[in-house]
Amino acid sequence: MMKNLSKSLAGVAVFGAAMVGFAAGAMAAPFSVTYTDTVSPASTLPAGINLGEQATVKLILDNGNSSVANQTWTAADVQCVIFTFNNAQDKFVAINYAGNPFSSATTGNFMTDGSGQLQVGTIDWEDSSDPITNPQKTNISGVTLYDWYLDGSNEVIDWSPDEAYFTNVGNDDQVTNWSNPVPSNGICAGSAAPSPAPAMANQTLVFLGAGLLMAGLWSVRRLAARRN
Repeated sequence: MMKNLSKSLAGVAVFGAAMVGFAAGAMAAPFSVTYTDTVSPASTLPAGINLGEQATVKLILDNGNSSVANQTWTAADVQCVIFTFNNAQDKFVAINYAGNPFSSATTGNFMTDGSGQLQVGTIDWEDSSDPITNPQKTNISGVTLYDWYLDGSNEVIDWSPDEAYFTNVGNDDQVTNWSNPVPSNGICAGSAAPSPAPAMANQTLVFLGAGLLMAGLWSVRRLAARRN
């Protein structure tokens, strides 16, 4: 009986370790990087976007990992591209690429070192679908989104005939001109806002698994001590 109990407790410990490993793997999350500039006077803009004011591009990236250290994100890892305009950041368009990546240009990657700092590199990422049909959400009225370019030249986003140039557009293709990756909730057009429940459930699995692991190991050691 003692032998069977020992085996059972050892099984509990193994199960607890498995739960910890499973939960840790399940906690992979998307990250975002952001480029900030201003709208150039060369632009011809839709109503509501102001010349000379702030413009940002945010990329939500997910390569399946839960760390920013020593990572590589390719164009295929882009889940969402979000353009936001004006100093008030009150005009935006968000394009959902989850399950349907853009393919017009996909050269270059975002890469980090062991501390999560972006490394030198060049990207040429573009969607010139004319028009872009991926699920979108925007509060810019009266326009159809045709294409966007992150290649260091010309306009950055085109509603045709309207288009937005960035003042320092020659910088948007340089990886180190983007912010270092930070955790993102992954919200984008055409997808529901993620519930906090899964994250909490994963944390619960970690704690429960760790508790079972510790309890099982302690019980096995205690039984071994009694035998001696």
